[in-house]
Amino acid sequence: MHAAPANALDLMVSIVLYRPDIAKLQECLESVYLCKLNWRLHLIDNSDTPLEESFLKSLDKRVSYVHGQGNVGFGSGHNLAIHKHVKKARYWLVLNPDAYFGEGLLEKLVQRMDVDQAIGLCIPHIQNPDGSTQYVNKRLPTPEVFVARKLDWMLRIPGLKTFLNNRLDKFVLKDMDLNKPLICPFISGCFMFFRGSMLAELGGYDERYFLYMEDLDISRRAARRGLNVVFSDIQCFHHWERGAYKNSKLFRILVKSCISYFWKWGWVLDFERYGMNRRVRYYEGPTEGRRLTV
Repeated sequence: MHAAPANALDLMVSIVLYRPDIAKLQECLESVYLCKLNWRLHLIDNSDTPLEESFLKSLDKRVSYVHGQGNVGFGSGHNLAIHKHVKKARYWLVLNPDAYFGEGLLEKLVQRMDVDQAIGLCIPHIQNPDGSTQYVNKRLPTPEVFVARKLDWMLRIPGLKTFLNNRLDKFVLKDMDLNKPLICPFISGCFMFFRGSMLAELGGYDERYFLYMEDLDISRRAARRGLNVVFSDIQCFHHWERGAYKNSKLFRILVKSCISYFWKWGWVLDFERYGMNRRVRYYEGPTEGRRLTV
């Protein structure tokens, strides 16, 4: 990974919007405003109409707002900012507009990645607003895990229930102690904290995915180059809504993205998936850099 230029910002943040809940967005922005680092934030609005003028005028001067490109999708929206600005910052945070966190979180992540240059992508412990764990960081999925996860009725089939539940539990890392820092190949798209040089080398998101699976794809590509770490002692909160389970249009988009993912990486014969999943482990500190996930 190449070093950032000497005059680079500490942190760049990008948030993609589509008809956002303004109260949740404001809560998210105020979390970033707490950061004492040298940062800039890009709001990329894929909505059909722009945000209210009064809200835009209230934004911090370090926030830029882009609208008018149409609904280009999640990854493509972030790429509008990434392709233009990624070389200007040491670190880049892809953040959901319904996530929020306390003072000092971003500084802690920067500090830890400064100490361990082997980390290319990290995430704090993602929790529901009530403090319970969201199982958003995972192993790489197999096709049957994806199908069982999306079609709950399969879990009621005699002879399949125990088998599939065991596979699903392992997929979402329930076999691990989530109170300890982890290394895993699939980092949630709600909060992806990249080393800027790595994100530049990755070229941003793969735009074949309009929505869903883009976080899995880029996590996997990042895991080829460095460590993907979950810092369990740092908390971020997320108002998680499983839209694809409630909306038939979103479900169709999800299925299309999943097909695209497995065509790209392999349906059954995916030896890299097997290897990365076997190497899920607890993070032991900077010495992990001696055995990168490749």
